[in-house]
Amino acid sequence: KRVLIHVQLLDKKLVMEKRFLDKEEDNATIRIWFASV
Repeated sequence: KRVLIHVQLLDKKLVMEKRFLDKEEDNATIRIWFASV
């Protein structure tokens, strides 16, 4: 049971990191787009 909780926490962390990275990528894309306009 404890392992399951640990895995769920890990998944949550990974999801948060992925969201953060997606946001960073969006920011970079917007920056590149603005620079090219």
